[in-house]
Amino acid sequence: MHQPTHPPIGSKTAKPARQASLRNLSTALHGALLLFCGWGTAMAAPGDATPTTNRGAEIFKHTCSVCHGDKGTGAMWGKLQPPARNFTSPESAAKLTRERMINSVTYGRGGTAMQPFGAQLSHGDIEAVVDYIRETFIANAGISDMSLPLPNSLKGNRIKGSSLYQLNCSACHGQSGNGKGPRAYFINPKPRNFTLDVSRRWLNRPTLFRVISEGSHGTEMPAWGKVLNDQEIADVAEFVFQRFTRPKQLLK
Repeated sequence: MHQPTHPPIGSKTAKPARQASLRNLSTALHGALLLFCGWGTAMAAPGDATPTTNRGAEIFKHTCSVCHGDKGTGAMWGKLQPPARNFTSPESAAKLTRERMINSVTYGRGGTAMQPFGAQLSHGDIEAVVDYIRETFIANAGISDMSLPLPNSLKGNRIKGSSLYQLNCSACHGQSGNGKGPRAYFINPKPRNFTLDVSRRWLNRPTLFRVISEGSHGTEMPAWGKVLNDQEIADVAEFVFQRFTRPKQLLK
């Protein structure tokens, strides 16, 4: 009887078979990682089985903490780029509205490791975990050090910064820095309101310089470092800092 033979390891017919096996292995490993990270349906169950009062905490523990950490500091996966959100930072307190967080959990965040959970979690579960994060981590976020200077020994000129702000920034952020410029109606998420308490807790000079220079991921805030030089960015940062985020009445 004729015995079936397998092609030699080095033959052309063996190569596609090995490639298929590698693809299957890669798919299996990827699926296992998704489940481990809480990105598969298997990890969504705890949110359905726990009492309402504990639901958000349980969902966070089983689905979110693997990347964001048990304490919400986002330090679990150091190689993620961009890193997982640190919910305890002043930046998170300033940026993360409840609506934005619900949207991020439901649909994910493009360009990040944040996956959509809308197919795994009910809307009630998503609201529960968002409220847990806000009450446990964001509500206790710290305040930035407002005494820190601009980077690279730069000194901002508020007068020059005012002119640059009116020319480049006011169309979105508004003349009074309240985020209600003429273009704001067409932008989502809305431009930063510099006069809010959360902005005043977060936006010190180095943070303003960085955001103006690099832009803000997931928003229409562009990287002005491609248009303005460092001194001009320092001037705008100094104007925004003195005029909106730390006006004289706050410094008394």
